[in-house]
Amino acid sequence: MAQGECYDLYFTGRTDDPRNVQFIGHEGPKPVLYTFTTATGYNMDTRTTIVSGRSDLVAHFDWDNGTHLGTAVVGSRRFSMTQLVSMGASPGTRRFTHDNMVFEWRKTATDTYDLYASSNIRLAIYRPKNQTTSVGPSHGYFQYSFSGYETLLLESLLALAVNRWIERYGL
Repeated sequence: MAQGECYDLYFTGRTDDPRNVQFIGHEGPKPVLYTFTTATGYNMDTRTTIVSGRSDLVAHFDWDNGTHLGTAVVGSRRFSMTQLVSMGASPGTRRFTHDNMVFEWRKTATDTYDLYASSNIRLAIYRPKNQTTSVGPSHGYFQYSFSGYETLLLESLLALAVNRWIERYGL
């Protein structure tokens, strides 16, 4: 996977729940928009829907008992959300697999993460930062250095959301 220029996605939406955010930015000239929306229904059935662009449903999380890790559905794949946050090689790391490659989110400080490929190459970072951006107020940014890998981008964001949820709520 070749590294090139860096692309920024800005986090907007709620600051208290990583399950209710928007990621907005550009990958070169191509706009990127992911919206995570979580709703709790009858009997504590909680679902986070992940939409790409304005209306393309690309994934969802079904949370157990409203707040515990349950099932993820990405495209036609169904798997346990724990697969997005498997224990990594060292403390403070959690890994996920995409296209038979292992990727690892490394926690570097409170709510601060770096994404590495198994070859120990840093591919992305997440930093909390309140700032005014071209898309409006933002409370964090995701900077990545790979392009043309939409499913890796999506799964990186999914794994990041679950990592941040675990950090915030200690599950």
